[in-house]
Amino acid sequence: MAAIEPVRKTVGDPHAGVGRIVLWVAGVALAFYAASVVFLFISALRIDASYGPPPDVTSESILVGSSSDYLLDFDTIGGPDDLLSAETAARFTPAGGSVPVFGMHYFDNGWLWLRFTVPSVGGTDGNVTIRLSDPRVRSARLVVDNKGVVTEYPWSQHDDNRRSGLGSRTPVFHFQRGQIEGATAYIGFHTLSILRGSVFVETRRAYEAWDRGHVVIPSVLGGALTALGVYLAVTGLLLREWPLIAAGAMSVTMMTTISGGPGLFHAELLPASPAMADLVAYLPRPLAVSAWLVFLIGYLDLWRSARRWAYFLMAAALVIPFQSVNAALKIGLGIDTPIPVEASLPMLTGILAGIGTLAVYAYRGNRHARIFLICWLPLFIGMLARIWIILFPTPRAALALADDPYVDVVASMVALAIAMVTDIQARELRLRRDAEEKEQRLREYAEIATDSFFETDRAGLISNAAGPLARELGLERGVEFIAALGARLDPSQPITLAPLARAQSLRETVKGLELHVPNGDARGRWFAFNASPWSAAGGTEAGIRGTIIDITPQVERREKEAESNKLVAMGRMAGGIAHEVNNLLHPIINLARRVRDRHVSDREARQMLDLVIDSGKRAGDVVGGVLAAVSPHRRRGPLLPINAAAERAVAAAQASLPPSLGIELKIEPVDRPRLPLGEMLQVIGNLVQNAARAVGGEGRIIVAVARRSDTTVVLSVADDGEGMHEQMRRTALEPFVTSRPDGNGLGLAAVAAIVDVWGGSVDIQSAPGQGTIVSIEIPTDADIRAETQIESK
Repeated sequence: MAAIEPVRKTVGDPHAGVGRIVLWVAGVALAFYAASVVFLFISALRIDASYGPPPDVTSESILVGSSSDYLLDFDTIGGPDDLLSAETAARFTPAGGSVPVFGMHYFDNGWLWLRFTVPSVGGTDGNVTIRLSDPRVRSARLVVDNKGVVTEYPWSQHDDNRRSGLGSRTPVFHFQRGQIEGATAYIGFHTLSILRGSVFVETRRAYEAWDRGHVVIPSVLGGALTALGVYLAVTGLLLREWPLIAAGAMSVTMMTTISGGPGLFHAELLPASPAMADLVAYLPRPLAVSAWLVFLIGYLDLWRSARRWAYFLMAAALVIPFQSVNAALKIGLGIDTPIPVEASLPMLTGILAGIGTLAVYAYRGNRHARIFLICWLPLFIGMLARIWIILFPTPRAALALADDPYVDVVASMVALAIAMVTDIQARELRLRRDAEEKEQRLREYAEIATDSFFETDRAGLISNAAGPLARELGLERGVEFIAALGARLDPSQPITLAPLARAQSLRETVKGLELHVPNGDARGRWFAFNASPWSAAGGTEAGIRGTIIDITPQVERREKEAESNKLVAMGRMAGGIAHEVNNLLHPIINLARRVRDRHVSDREARQMLDLVIDSGKRAGDVVGGVLAAVSPHRRRGPLLPINAAAERAVAAAQASLPPSLGIELKIEPVDRPRLPLGEMLQVIGNLVQNAARAVGGEGRIIVAVARRSDTTVVLSVADDGEGMHEQMRRTALEPFVTSRPDGNGLGLAAVAAIVDVWGGSVDIQSAPGQGTIVSIEIPTDADIRAETQIESK
């Protein structure tokens, strides 16, 4: 590698030249595009300038409410004759240059009447419009006295033209100039809002300009608030931040104020259903105050800092919406309730309580309270200005502000949303930094610890690893975990990564999985893996996390102990064989010599021959047991179905038992596997002999063959004898383990060795005084395995 580096530095990256060309071409293209856009903008400005300035239609609109005479009437004026009578005329009061403003008198049937002379408006438009700028008017009447000719023009919220979608959002009356200019007009109206004499006389095009602006602007701003509310609510749900959810609800309910205030629900969206339009327009308004209070509780963390006050605000938030329900029952559905709609005490209480809470917390230095007040300054200023307009004489500019409470609401909500999202991002940044610091601290601890750590994602890639052992095994971030380990394992060792693969795919737990990794010397290194599945935030399933421990010293110590135990066992076996053989060969040799030399046919010779025979049998038993334990694979006898082999083996074993002890057979007609008869004789013979000794000549011995599944068969020998204690049960299959003084401990060892050749397993269930059950589970293809192993050996 060191020799290659200078060549690379000399030749350079072969792709660098192509990359520079691509970047140069992209830069030229972007510059050309920018120049084209600038040229198009300049050309558009020049073309627009050639048309000259647009006509100013605002000069074609006159506010006549400030120059009129007004009368607040409570359902005493009937037809035009009552209105034009001298008695009624004397009740009118000059406005004196200010628009007359009264409170809410909808429920006591209050009407505000204005009397004025229709002025001549500027412009060349031959059409003149009289407009009452109040979208919450329910009924209106216009009476025109033109040189003694009196004409009445009624207007109703529920007019058929309006319900067909052809009416205007507010009371509007259209005339020809000559038909109306100079005439005396009387206009009276009944409204859900505050009685305010906002009446205009204007040209038709001035009215259309006003109407277009009051449809487009609220629609755009209402859509912006709706989108903002949905964004805040969805973000709050994802982050589990209920102040964000409340802010989203507050934004959406404020949208109804913006859209319902100009009459869009009644004239544009739901013209055929005025009652439903009332519900949509007025029901959400108190909900905005409730959402605001809920937002304050969470945003200022009142549950922790002022729990009792939080309970009060929450109670107010729950009560306030019933004000809108009461209003909807009376206004929209015409159902009378004992609660007056104009009694807005809950809503005002909630607003004042919220403002007071903000002021107190801002005074105490709460950062969130101060941010909220700053963000809502436009709305607070707009609200104070509208209250001022209502209480005091109103010039026309201020009247426009009172009619258009749009921009301040949207500005406040947008500012609050930006502040909240910025605050959340700052908090996430702090949490991310804290997490990075903790991760770095954990890595530093891992470097000095004996264990190492790893973590994988759902795809099985390493997402985190720390510690010297992880580096030694090549566990790096972004690498596939199983593949990285597989590349380091010793291929000559029968070690599998299946447990770790199952843990990754099936979310299982792995404990103490030992893996051998070569490292250049003869012994290599041994590592123990412990892993368990983990889940990301929100319960999403991820990968696994675990530890790596160097267990090389423990494995070496264990291998030495196993080797030592093996040597001890071999020594015991060799000593036992030598002792037994020596004890048996001595009389065999000596007595055989004496028989040959001195005794052939007399009585003494026969006795000696009997000893020879007994000793030979004993020696044969011992040697046979040893050979069966160390070489059980020798095929003896023909292959028979397991049920037939078991029956013949039981019959052979029965012959060696006392007549008082019988064997109960429970053998199912199972023809697979096929097993060597000689091996079956040895297995059942040893098990039956052990069972007979356990029952002491009296008891039950049951030999059973049963199919457990399509792939396994169980051979079992059970007795109701004395049983074994736990230590004996766990070591019963080991060579030279016996509980009898005259036993050699090779019977069960031989059984285990034969069953291992069959590919099966032995399980012993026993307890003192409860008998013993030896169960041998054999695969149905054991005959194939036995033949294969026999042939290979």
